[in-house]
Amino acid sequence: MNKPVISQEFKLLTGAAWKKFIEAEVKKRDIPISKIQNLISSSEGDCVGLINEIEKLSLSDNFQSQVSSLKFKADFFGAIQQIARGDLKAKLSNLEILLENDDAAKVFNLLAYTVQPEEQIRMADYDAAVKSGKLEYEEVLLDFML
Repeated sequence: MNKPVISQEFKLLTGAAWKKFIEAEVKKRDIPISKIQNLISSSEGDCVGLINEIEKLSLSDNFQSQVSSLKFKADFFGAIQQIARGDLKAKLSNLEILLENDDAAKVFNLLAYTVQPEEQIRMADYDAAVKSGKLEYEEVLLDFML
């Protein structure tokens, strides 16, 4: 005869229960809660996901760079919007972060989809230049912003 299956339900944590859970977990691992603020807001209720990320951070010597990278990945489309419509400083900083974490072709294609209609012809010309081997995606992205 087979042993009975044991199951356990995990309720979605929000508000004070979510905060209490996080505080207990970071205390166990001796990580300052300030180091994971962006993870807290981007993963509310996802206990397993948050614990996995906290575990990765607890094993690393460089908390801040990893947390910044994780925060940015959660806001990929926001960065694309900044490149399409932001000021030069925002464009350049967002492009740098995007290119550290993602493929330049992906960034270019999503940006081409996002730009204003009057800029779409320019993006099509860039695309032709890249595909013909005259330019690289990184060069095109920088030229578009400048």
